[in-house]
Amino acid sequence: MGLTSAIRFLIAIIGMLTLSACRKEVLPLEWEVIPTGLEDDLYAMETSSSGEVWIAGGRSWSSGGVWRIDGQGQELQESLRTGKALLALHRLPDDQLIASGVDGHVWNKAPGDAWDYRHFEHWGTTRAIGAFTHTRSLFTGGEGFDEGFAYLSHPQSGSIGYQEFLHRMNGAAMLDSTKAVIVGYGIALLSEDAGDSWETLPLQGDHFMSVHFPTPDTGFVAGYEGSIHRSVDGGRSWVRQRRTDGATRFRCIRFRDGRTGFAAGEDGSVWITRDSGARWQAVGGLPAREHLHCGTFSGEWLFLGGSNGILLRTRLP
Repeated sequence: MGLTSAIRFLIAIIGMLTLSACRKEVLPLEWEVIPTGLEDDLYAMETSSSGEVWIAGGRSWSSGGVWRIDGQGQELQESLRTGKALLALHRLPDDQLIASGVDGHVWNKAPGDAWDYRHFEHWGTTRAIGAFTHTRSLFTGGEGFDEGFAYLSHPQSGSIGYQEFLHRMNGAAMLDSTKAVIVGYGIALLSEDAGDSWETLPLQGDHFMSVHFPTPDTGFVAGYEGSIHRSVDGGRSWVRQRRTDGATRFRCIRFRDGRTGFAAGEDGSVWITRDSGARWQAVGGLPAREHLHCGTFSGEWLFLGGSNGILLRTRLP
C-alpha cells in the first residue's frame, strides 16, 4: 500500500471511529406524539400540583389559547381561546395561572374558576412571566432585539412599575419572594428587591432564551447559539457548561430537580442531563423535526411542545 493510500485508509478509519463515538453519545428514547389537532405553535408549559400539564400558544395576531392535558397524556382539552398568541404561562404555588403574550393581553385563572381578562397600561409583547407574590407579578419581553421591558403588576389594581431595556428579554426565573433573574439578547439581569431595580450580571456571549432555577441557589440559562450556563450562588456568578456551536439553537431549558433537566430548541434538538449539567447528552428518536419552544416534567414523563401544534412525551430512563 502506497503512502497516499495508507493516509486515506487512516483517515477513513478515524472518521468511522469518530462517527461511532458520536452515535454512542446520542441517547435513544421512545417518543409518543400526542394528537392535538392544532395549527397553533405551543410556546409555554406548566405542571400543576396534581400533574396536569397546561400549555399556552397561538399564531401571532390571529389566534391563541391555553390547553390542558392530564399527567398521563391521555386527552388534550381547550381551556381558553383568544384572538392573539399567548407566549408565556406561569403557575403560582396554589395552581393559579397567568398567561400573556401579544399586545399586552393578560389572562388569570384560579383553580375551578373561569379565565379573567385584563390589559396592560403599557403595550408590549410578553415573553416570560413570574410572580414574587400573589399581588406582585413580573412580565418581561419586548419586540426587536433592542427593545425590552420588565413590567410589575397587581392582579386587581394594575401597574406597580415599568422599566425599559435596550435588550429584548426572553426568560424569567423566580428564586424567592424578592429575587428574580431575567435573560435576553446578550444580557442577564438580577433583582433582589422584587423587581424595583435590576443589576446586570456577568453573563454574555449568546442570545439567551430561557432561564430556570430548580432551587433558589442553582440555576441554568440556555442560549440561541447553543450555550448552557449554570449558577450555584443564586445567579451571582455563572459557569459555562456548553459552548456556542451555531448549529444547536436552544429555545427552552427546564429541570425536574437539581440534577435532571433538558434543553430543547430548533429542528427537534433535545439535550438531557442527569448530573446537574456536568454532562449533557443529545437525545434521539424524535418522530418530528419541528422547532421545540417549551417543555415540562410531570412525574416520570417529559413533555415537549413546539411549532404547528407538535406535542411529544417520553419516559426518562
